[in-house]
Amino acid sequence: MHSEGEGCIVMAADYADVLYEQSNGLDDIAGALKAMVAKSGTKVNALLFYCGDDPAKEFAEWVPADRHPRVEKKGAKWVLSIDGEDGVPVRVAVVGDPQTPAIYYAISDCPSKLFKNRFVSLVGRHVSTLSRIVLSSADMVKILDSIAEKDFAVKVKYASTSTRRVEGGLDSHMDCINKSHKEFFEALDAGVTMKTIRIECTPEGLAYGAGATGSATLTVARDCRFLAARSADILFDYVLPRVAEMAASRIGQLRFSASTAERRMPEPLIVNFERDIFADPAQNKDHIAALASMPRSGISVYHANPYLHASLVDYYDGSSYDIWVLVSDKLAIIPQIYASESSMGRLVNHIFEKIGEGKIERYKKGEIRG
Repeated sequence: MHSEGEGCIVMAADYADVLYEQSNGLDDIAGALKAMVAKSGTKVNALLFYCGDDPAKEFAEWVPADRHPRVEKKGAKWVLSIDGEDGVPVRVAVVGDPQTPAIYYAISDCPSKLFKNRFVSLVGRHVSTLSRIVLSSADMVKILDSIAEKDFAVKVKYASTSTRRVEGGLDSHMDCINKSHKEFFEALDAGVTMKTIRIECTPEGLAYGAGATGSATLTVARDCRFLAARSADILFDYVLPRVAEMAASRIGQLRFSASTAERRMPEPLIVNFERDIFADPAQNKDHIAALASMPRSGISVYHANPYLHASLVDYYDGSSYDIWVLVSDKLAIIPQIYASESSMGRLVNHIFEKIGEGKIERYKKGEIRG
């Protein structure tokens, strides 16, 4: 700590010490990072994920050796260091959510491009025992609404979206926007999927912009990746708690369905889509191709027209599923023999990315039959 007059200026190195060196939990880290962003202008990256085991063990086991992963336990958190081709390590603090067991945050003050390319992409490709949470566009609306409910004006500055082609595949779009979040979402066409959105949050009654006291710029990506600039208060006080609630609810549903795999009548998990994705049976071949593109998986197709019935094996851990489409807006995932919640999470995320967005629900008798 360095004093100046009657006040106290905390240097960025001291905040990094709190983030990476001291034995602090989420609350202490959040407090330090709020001060760090406000005083030094540092940006904070965060990624939410689920892990049913020890995250340090999973990182050490799955991260490729050529990245020289190093994991240290620091009291209530773990610190992961990963080397890149340039030899410069990226450090990430991993800390559990005190309110929602098995939900974790990976937090770093490294440049956002390094965080995404070196850590987030690595986790997505290699650490199969972690469950990533893919947010739907409706989830992202709820997150922004939760900020607005705290008396902030929320303006969309930038958005990355995708639309699905009739013949299959996706078209991506990147646009500069200057609208309130409600105006932006109301103007979205049906079938448009949110990928990344950058918002500016300003306390109600103040002008928009970087000069407004308490204002913040926040980037929200559908893979639960966040970047906070100018202020980290909104990220830690409103956004992460709201996303943790969403994640805990989804993980609970995945865990329940996965736990019934060995039963004679396992419990299906239903993906309830926002539109009639399966209205045209002729497109089932495209949906099968989308399912088959799930990494490290194998698929067998029993029926493709007029209804879809396939089985899928996740080679990461041997989880297996029957997949049925019998009505135009629902897909049923039925665990077979063995299924893990992390595998079901990967499958659901893949469906959201490659087929369409929906809600995860428990099966209600008779709902998947036309």
